[in-house]
Amino acid sequence: MKIFLLILKHSLRHFSRHKTLTLLNILGVALGISVFVSIKITNSSANSSFRSSIDLVSGKANFTIDGHGTPFSDSLYPTILEQPQILAATPIIEKIITLPNHPGEHLRFLGIDPISNKPFNTFLIQPTDNSSEAQPFFTQPNAIILSKTLAKRLNLKIGQTLETKFGGRRHAFMLHKTIDFSQDSVSSNENIALIDIAHAQSLFGLTKPEGKLHRIDCLVKGKGKDLISNIQLLKEQLSDHLPPHVTANSPKMRSEQAEKMIGAFQLNLLALSMIALMVGMFLIYNTVAVSVIQRRTEIGILRALGLQRYEIQSLFILEAVIAGIPGILIGIIGGYWLSQYLVTGVSKSITSLYMILQMESAQIDSNNILITILTGLLAIILAAWLPAREASRVEPVQAINFGHLRQKTKLAILRFTNIGIGLLILATLTGWVSVNSRLPWLSFVCSFCALLGLAFLVPICCNSIHHIYSALSKKLTSHHPILNLGHQFFISSLHRHAISISALVSALSMMIGMSIMIYSFRETVTSWIDRTIQADIYVTSIANIELNTPNPLPDNTIQAVRKNSNIKELNTYREIKIPYPPNSDENMMTQVSATNLEIMNEYHPPRILSSISDNPLKRAVEGNSVFISDTFAKRFSHQPGDTLTLHTPSGIKSPKVIAIYNDYDTEQGVILMDIQLFHNWWQTDDVNSLAIYLHDTSESQKTQIKLRERLSSQGNFVTFSNHQLRTKAMHIFDQTFSVTYILRFIALLVAGLGIFLTLYLLASERSREIGIIRSTGGARMQVIHIILIEASHIAIVGSFLGLIGGFLLAYILDNVVNVAFFRWTIEWHTPWSVIMQTPFWVLVIALVAALYPAYKAAHLDIATALRSE
Repeated sequence: MKIFLLILKHSLRHFSRHKTLTLLNILGVALGISVFVSIKITNSSANSSFRSSIDLVSGKANFTIDGHGTPFSDSLYPTILEQPQILAATPIIEKIITLPNHPGEHLRFLGIDPISNKPFNTFLIQPTDNSSEAQPFFTQPNAIILSKTLAKRLNLKIGQTLETKFGGRRHAFMLHKTIDFSQDSVSSNENIALIDIAHAQSLFGLTKPEGKLHRIDCLVKGKGKDLISNIQLLKEQLSDHLPPHVTANSPKMRSEQAEKMIGAFQLNLLALSMIALMVGMFLIYNTVAVSVIQRRTEIGILRALGLQRYEIQSLFILEAVIAGIPGILIGIIGGYWLSQYLVTGVSKSITSLYMILQMESAQIDSNNILITILTGLLAIILAAWLPAREASRVEPVQAINFGHLRQKTKLAILRFTNIGIGLLILATLTGWVSVNSRLPWLSFVCSFCALLGLAFLVPICCNSIHHIYSALSKKLTSHHPILNLGHQFFISSLHRHAISISALVSALSMMIGMSIMIYSFRETVTSWIDRTIQADIYVTSIANIELNTPNPLPDNTIQAVRKNSNIKELNTYREIKIPYPPNSDENMMTQVSATNLEIMNEYHPPRILSSISDNPLKRAVEGNSVFISDTFAKRFSHQPGDTLTLHTPSGIKSPKVIAIYNDYDTEQGVILMDIQLFHNWWQTDDVNSLAIYLHDTSESQKTQIKLRERLSSQGNFVTFSNHQLRTKAMHIFDQTFSVTYILRFIALLVAGLGIFLTLYLLASERSREIGIIRSTGGARMQVIHIILIEASHIAIVGSFLGLIGGFLLAYILDNVVNVAFFRWTIEWHTPWSVIMQTPFWVLVIALVAALYPAYKAAHLDIATALRSE
């Protein structure tokens, strides 16, 4: 009750007297929370999209037999039905295609058996106005069922046709009915298209020599422990019946694997948002510290009247919380708005790098709101705790002494230095552990410890710079008193500036560190693309480009390409995703890539990092050997000479690792083999794309035009020149990191607010000094110059330490975070143009932030200022 009354009498009065201070505090909290909550909502929406999409496709199934994109015989279906643990089972065909008349749209075709699928339905089929339907759904070869939302978006009504191209032919489907989803379904479900399974097998070439399926969804008996026991027993009973490449798991595990696949990508975004929140915490710290100094007399009186230390500390912490709550609420609203902007970029990045993800809008839930509120409150309390503690430890007589807190801050420099060194040592230890263990999240602890350690070293760095400056500038400042006053203002207020500089250093470290890391990665990927993209023209399907799905090219398309007389060599590519290691509950999807290794060796041999042969490409063609990418080798601790275990449609294969090569295609790792070996093992002649080498490269554009004309009637294909494909690849790369730019901008904005806040309050606190300067003949413009010189000191020191922190953070990102999570081998490249420009722009930000405080200081009423003396 006592604290509550103190808040009513003292805190609210302080807020009303210092409206600008309060508003700046709210704004700083709001910006930091906005970044945090936007990334939290975006990541949560992505995961919800995966879960909801898988739940919709699998329906109420609790057990799934999955070929992971490689079909298996439908003769397995009766065997599944015979198992005593099975309540129901339904076969599934799944295919993703694009719509040529609707660019950017796609259909996720699900071939279902309408009868056996009834127990699994999670959607409602909408009735039609036509009550006398001539034929039921499963008797019409071209009938499909679309989501109500997609049909509306495509402007498609019941009975109208939708044109598609796949398999080298045109297909027109008639909209039979629409389905509606429950309110908790998300937009990624809207692209579902249902078709009868028999028609799907015929359309997608899954009837010869026998019927094929992609998946069988099952309902297993039991609940809780009985269900788990029945599923385990069912796995054991089916182990002898399942083809080697087919797995049996729950749909929940599929969604968990999808979330794990993009987990590192999402965690990096979340870490960046936490750094932006940390910069906001410096602003909160500064605000509370300023409040403590402004109310030092009030603290002394309250302590003299008997208020206990813990009550003083609680008072200032509660004040920070009260002022921060509006910031949290505004931040949640701003974060939701920002997430609507981020969702498109994140969705495109995940689709390009991992799997199809379509999110038209971010989804916010109560858990995200609760986590955000708790995170915001924790950040406020942590930021306010130290200055509140300092206020509580001051004795009444000392509190009334104006210079005490400044002096105490100076005495704390050694303590801050020790803490900073300790944090840097901790950063080194956590970084080493994260790289050499299975605890990759410690790499982020390493990053935060490094940034905080550098922040704690700001006071000693400022003090050292002051001594160096004083020794070098005695002659200069004697002839330039304004410059000397600006410097003295800066060093005498180090207790304030240290926090602003720390916030600036953290923001700059994040900006420079990310810039170096992205630039290094971009230059490394550019070098890799230059080595790997050597063909003159590439041909693939639009689905492969837009949706990152391995759709095979029809045979007639390949034959049509071969007829061109300017083609010197034609190489084929095939990619699939397989679970690896097999039979592991924790397995993840790994990419298998196949191509003609002899052609690859002639035109663009891979960069071999280690090998057991002088000519690994030749050995791989002659025997059952494969290459593995460096990311795959690091991920599964494989070396040349090791033997892999691959479950293929033709049985379990054990190829030898002939070499490790450098690759940036996917962070999940790549197994590279000769395409003939792939065709033998996977029992298919399908290819995803073609690489064309020309006799006359000057005719490249004409050849590309002819190929487009020839292929336009066969399907939805695209052709890329060498330059176009490189440009497309780099566009995907830039798109992946586009989200980070807005996060870095907000962090710098919060740091700029910190500079403004510090100088704004110092303008009021220095009223006596400024009044003396003005009364002894100092002009208003000279006062402005003094404040601007002080701001330039902040910019110079912040830039110097920010550059050091940026290089340190870049090293951690490249050699700790990257190695722990992604396992890329990144070559260091420094973007000197960005680095050299940074101090200039920091100086501009500091001077702009100082303009209004300088103007306010210059226009203080001299009589009022001196009266306080």
